[in-house]
Amino acid sequence: MKASFADQAVIFQRKHNWIMCWLYTGTFGSFIGFSAGLAMLTKSQFPGINPTAYAFLGPLVGALARPLGGWVSDKLGGARVTLWTFAAMIAAVFGVLHYLPQNGVGGDFYGFLAMFIVLFALTDWLDGWLARKLNQTSAFGAFLDPVADKFLICAALLVLLDLGRVDAIVALIIIGREIAISALREWMAQIGATRSVAVHMLGKVKTTVQMVAIPFLLYDGGLFGVIDTRLWGTGLIWLATVLTVWSMVYYLRKAIPEIRARAR
Repeated sequence: MKASFADQAVIFQRKHNWIMCWLYTGTFGSFIGFSAGLAMLTKSQFPGINPTAYAFLGPLVGALARPLGGWVSDKLGGARVTLWTFAAMIAAVFGVLHYLPQNGVGGDFYGFLAMFIVLFALTDWLDGWLARKLNQTSAFGAFLDPVADKFLICAALLVLLDLGRVDAIVALIIIGREIAISALREWMAQIGATRSVAVHMLGKVKTTVQMVAIPFLLYDGGLFGVIDTRLWGTGLIWLATVLTVWSMVYYLRKAIPEIRARAR
C-alpha cells in the first residue's frame, strides 16, 4: 500500500521533525559547508598556501571524532553535549574569522586551520550521535555505510599501490579480508545468524587506523614541518594490516559454530 503525499505531509506538523532537520543542518550540513569553505578561504585569503595540501584534514579529523560522539554523550548526557557542541562551534567560527587577514594584511594560517579542524571534529561527532539517538538509521543505511567505507579504502589502496606507497601484500591482505568477511556476513544473514558476526570494536579500530594511514600516504610529505606522513602512514598501514588479520580471525571464530552446525 502506497501513502499519498497528503498522508506523508503530516510530518510537517510535527515539531520534532523540524528540530531534527535543524540539528542535522547544523551538523552534517555544516560539515559539508566547512569542507568547501576551508579550501575556498585558504585559496582566497592565504594565496601562498596550497589548499590541496590540507583539504584531507577535514574528513580525517571528522572520521576520528565521529565514534567519540556517542561515547561522550552516554557519559555526560546527550542534551548537555549537544548544547555545548553548538556553543563550541559558534566560538570556533569566530576563531576562524579572527585568524583571517584584514584587507589582505596579517592573518595566521595555522590558527585559521586549527579552528577549522575543531569545527570538523565537532560537526562529525555530533552528527554520529544524532543518527543513533534520534533513531534515524535504516536497514539500507546500515548496509550502505560499511560498503562505502570498504569501497573507498579499497580504491585508495589500489591508487597507493600504483604510486608505490604500499606493498602489494598489504593491499592483498586488506582487500582480501574485506571480500571474505563481506561474503561471510552475507551467508550468515541467509541462515539467520547475523548477530554472530556483528561489528566488533576491533573492526572499528581497524577501520579508524586505515582511515588515518591512507590520507597520510596520499599526502606523502611533511605536515606542519614536523610530521613525516610517509613514515607515519607506512607504520599505520602495517598496523592496520595486523588488525585486519586479527579481526578476520575473530569473526571467523564467531562463525565457526554456525558453520559446523550447518555442516552436520
